Amino acid sequence: MSDGNASWQPSSVEQSDRPNRGAVVAGAAVATVVLATIGAIGGWALAKNDSAEPLNQAGGPSATATAVTAEPSPSKTSKPRPSTSTPSAGKTTASVPAGQFELPDLTGQGFERVRQDLRDRELGWQLIFGKDGENPAVLRTDPPAGANVRKGTTVKVFVAGAAPLTDVPEVTALSCNEAKARLVDAGFEPVYPSGKSGLVVRQEPRPGAQLRWNEKVVIYCGNVPNQPTPAA
Repeated sequence: MSDGNASWQPSSVEQSDRPNRGAVVAGAAVATVVLATIGAIGGWALAKNDSAEPLNQAGGPSATATAVTAEPSPSKTSKPRPSTSTPSAGKTTASVPAGQFELPDLTGQGFERVRQDLRDRELGWQLIFGKDGENPAVLRTDPPAGANVRKGTTVKVFVAGAAPLTDVPEVTALSCNEAKARLVDAGFEPVYPSGKSGLVVRQEPRPGAQLRWNEKVVIYCGNVPNQPTPAA
């Protein structure tokens, strides 16, 4: 038996547990220090960001745009070649007076077609035939092509060949105006020895006779004694 003064000695198991507990305590202290350090660093970083980048209205950092001016790259400059072309002179068109129009070029066409063209334009005409030949082409006009004319102007038409033969139409029993129109269409010049009113009672020469263009046909209009029509 031991006496009461004998001191207590820890067992080997208890002695081995002490160092482990110290290590745990030391590790916990180190972890606490590390966490505190990380928290301090994070807070410092956030505070720096808040002071360095102001927030825009959307809550994010405002971005600043930087204008970049591109410097032009040096390029070779070539001397302009002198122009060898000369500007063409512009064609000036004279203004046509009011109530007038330009007479077209009618040369080279047949005289009957030219006559109809002039009639459609409400112009008068005078056919001037050549001495011989059968060429119906128009050589020129007076006024010439391009001249300014008014409605009712008489245009002289110069034909290459001689006046052709054509039949005299029947105009008796027609009004004087109707007879005139028919004779003119056929190429003749009507003559009215008894006036221009009434019906045609006689004509000279008789219907069916042949005359040349521009020759005259006499018509008697109104109350004229009916006389035998002379032979052509």
